[in-house]
Amino acid sequence: MKGRWSEIRKQCKCKSIVILDARNTARDIKIQPVAIPDFRNLSALLATLKVAYYTYSLKKEREFWVVLQGVPKKLPTEEVKETPCSGFSVHSVCRITNRAHEPHDRVLVTANTSTVHKATK
Repeated sequence: MKGRWSEIRKQCKCKSIVILDARNTARDIKIQPVAIPDFRNLSALLATLKVAYYTYSLKKEREFWVVLQGVPKKLPTEEVKETPCSGFSVHSVCRITNRAHEPHDRVLVTANTSTVHKATK
């Protein structure tokens, strides 16, 4: 990627992708876009240019996990998912089991962090 930086920089300028910071590291270049749309556009640009890259999850898109204890084993996970949880938008509910696949009285609930932030504000 280091050798193609000038080409990438030109393409970013043409596509109006605003970069906050770009610097060389030991093996590659670290690029930090200003806003989320710039991040998405830069990822698409690198993919179309067939440049090897990696990204980290955006904080707004990370999953939030909660383990609920004391949930009766006979209660279906669908009922847990339908139960209102303080405004959280629940993505999935899974029953936690042991190695012998016997159910515990715990369930794993996942939600998107953006819905968590909205519910806690």
